[in-house]
Amino acid sequence: MKPDKPSYRLSKTDLSYYEQNGGTMLFVVALDESGVIKIYYNSLLPFDIKRLLNDGKDTSSLAVPLHLFPTEYPDKMTDILVNFVNDQKKQYSTTNTGVLSIDDLGSSDLAIDHLEFGFTTVTAHEGNLRPEAILSTKSFYIYAAPKSVPGVYIPVDHVNNPIIFKEVYAPIAVDGKTHYTHYTLSYKDGIPHLTIGKSVTIKMPENGDWIFSHKPCSDLSQRIIDTKFLVAIYEKAELQINGATMPLSINDKGAISSAQKHLRYLENISLLLSQLGVTQKLHYKQIKDNEHKLIHALIQAILYKQPISNTNEAQDVACGLYTFGNISVLLFLPRLQSGKYTVKSFFEEVDIAYHCPASRDYIKTSQHFLLTCDLITKAHNLDYEKIVGSVKRIHPNETVLNWANLLVLEIIKAYDVQREQGVHETDGTG
Repeated sequence: MKPDKPSYRLSKTDLSYYEQNGGTMLFVVALDESGVIKIYYNSLLPFDIKRLLNDGKDTSSLAVPLHLFPTEYPDKMTDILVNFVNDQKKQYSTTNTGVLSIDDLGSSDLAIDHLEFGFTTVTAHEGNLRPEAILSTKSFYIYAAPKSVPGVYIPVDHVNNPIIFKEVYAPIAVDGKTHYTHYTLSYKDGIPHLTIGKSVTIKMPENGDWIFSHKPCSDLSQRIIDTKFLVAIYEKAELQINGATMPLSINDKGAISSAQKHLRYLENISLLLSQLGVTQKLHYKQIKDNEHKLIHALIQAILYKQPISNTNEAQDVACGLYTFGNISVLLFLPRLQSGKYTVKSFFEEVDIAYHCPASRDYIKTSQHFLLTCDLITKAHNLDYEKIVGSVKRIHPNETVLNWANLLVLEIIKAYDVQREQGVHETDGTG
């Protein structure tokens, strides 16, 4: 028997017999390597036996999982035995039926009056735990009560140690400033947990220190909100829930500095996307390591107006699609006399001209005539209003009209591609 996954093999014949007779309590007594006797058990009721038989491979016997019997806690042993008897009475009338799940209820012709669950417990070992905390430590069945057969209960699921969630609408603040209007209170194995925002969790055991954990989420906007809250906690070493202040012990100055630096970076990314006209949500966790270098360069060039070097072959104007994470932006890079480049959104108004080889004339034009179906479908900073405005400002002639017609064709082609992909949205930019 494996200590980490104890089990005991029973023949399918025996399991079928137990199932037909209302189930059985299986006890296995084992002697470990040090000579200590351990008792294991499994409450084999008809619902669980049917599942074992249905999921079992084409063998004559099946491995039945075992649980350590709590011999040191008489109240817990009593709970196990009493609940087995209660559930055995409920399930006895369904021994000759198949396994029915909650999902099956919606597709069956059986009219269900209600679903119910419950368990019996003696409270001596529960201390002052709330009912939600006690429920999260229990194993129980969910029953469907048919309208047509009063007093009959059909087991549809067996739940072990459920996690119980409850939304609590109370302000979460630091130093008097509210960061959230509510939080989630959950119970896992009897221990309450506070989940604040999308990334901060506080585990609160009855006896022992509270455990603070932070798992940043991917959505940039929510990540900024949660990081601001985290920085405030680090700086003030306190947390206020519904007006009650809880002091926190935070001694890691490196963590404080790191959180502050990360927050500045996140806010700069948000400003960058805003200036580029990107409304698509950025999933931060999708950004690759080498893409952060690009983001830093764009922040310096666009937010702080610092020219950058272009690694491509020197040309008067560079443009292209730049991608980081799930975002792609179309950029326009005019070259300065110094040889470096300024960076603009491709859709900003710029003065450019086309040198016509035939007439040797310069024709005022628009960078938007360079747009292709591929660029239109991929760019997240697309701005149709600026495209139309830019084209309308050009003095029309035969060459310009030909370019405009080609642009319209590319836009129509892009629309068809997006519609086929099911991603076309009317977002007010067109």
